[in-house]
Amino acid sequence: MAPRPIPRPLLRAAVAAVAKHGSILRAARALGWPEPTLRHRLEAAERAGLAPPAPSPRGEIEAQRARDAAKAEAKHQQELRAELEREVARLTRERDALAMVRGWSKDLKPPSWTIDEDRRTRGSPGVPTAFWSDWHWGEVVDPEQIGGVNRYDLATANARAKHLVESTVDLLTKHVVNPSYPGMCLVLGGDFLSGDIHEELKKTNEVPVPRALLDVQGVLIQAIEKLVERFHRVSVYCVPGNHGRTTHKVEAKDFAYTNMDWLLYQELALHFKSERAVQFAISPGTDLQFRLFSTSYQLTHGNQFRGGSGIAGMLSPLLLGDHRKRKVASATRRPYDYLLLGHWHQWAMVRGLIVNGSLKGYDEYAAASNFDFEPPRQGLWLTHPRHGITISMPVLCERQAADAQATWTSWRAA
Repeated sequence: MAPRPIPRPLLRAAVAAVAKHGSILRAARALGWPEPTLRHRLEAAERAGLAPPAPSPRGEIEAQRARDAAKAEAKHQQELRAELEREVARLTRERDALAMVRGWSKDLKPPSWTIDEDRRTRGSPGVPTAFWSDWHWGEVVDPEQIGGVNRYDLATANARAKHLVESTVDLLTKHVVNPSYPGMCLVLGGDFLSGDIHEELKKTNEVPVPRALLDVQGVLIQAIEKLVERFHRVSVYCVPGNHGRTTHKVEAKDFAYTNMDWLLYQELALHFKSERAVQFAISPGTDLQFRLFSTSYQLTHGNQFRGGSGIAGMLSPLLLGDHRKRKVASATRRPYDYLLLGHWHQWAMVRGLIVNGSLKGYDEYAAASNFDFEPPRQGLWLTHPRHGITISMPVLCERQAADAQATWTSWRAA
């Protein structure tokens, strides 16, 4: 007796299932049929002209492997393309940043008065250097929280900056014998903005960071113009601080390029680009070396150094950090005479180390940490062509109240 023919709907269902699921095994599972049954019906569908010959199990496995390999290769190529695009983007950013820096510095040539002694420097007390840093523009210091010993806000900051420039000019022109200078050096050591790196600063800053940036930029432009007006030539050396960073934590890579101080310096350089009397050297990293006559300086902000307690206070980490920097500088044949840094808000000159004060002055953090009281002041000194630093006269940033009962000298018997 001949076997009964398989209904054509079943044959079509078998063919459709294999076409949909891509393999006999998966199609059989989907239909709920035994695999031999599905193969038998596919053979019948082939004889009936409804489907091509069913693939053999081995061929089916090899085809699946080929498809999987193709998918893996496509995914790998996609990942390679994505990685290449990220690398191209990174290199493009670096190229643009370097192009910007080179754009400002390609025409920078140290003025002759910073290299060799000439007739203009004979009889001169040297080159004045003003060291400005740690202005923390936009920060608010509440006098009620620190016993009334200090106050700081935008109005106070503007008044102190004005007094700083006036006092600098006054000291250099009216309190120095033969005040004939070949030019002036201005050192900008970072932390010109309060920033929002701490939650307490985000809550208490007087204005947002971009507004503070524009405000302090205008003040610095006016200050540099006043210096040019009096000293004719000004060389400006700049490094960023840590309060201007736009990253959550301090990062070694792109430290300058992700810092609002660096942006501030670039805006200043752009403003004075057509002014031949003003030259900028802006560090693309954390440090910058420059020379005045035969005296070499290394400028850094100072946040690299941590610690400091006991009687020695800040001197312990700073002297250790200076020692390490000098080892690196000597090994790379770039020795220096003085290390300049801010950050610590305490004026000091000791053993080849110059630490700057601040415009902000004593604040809640210093009071809570029991730090020494420090009035707002900034560095100022003269570098002689042959003798190096000869005169140091840090500038107080606001007028001090006079003691009406004080005499010019007094003594007490032992």
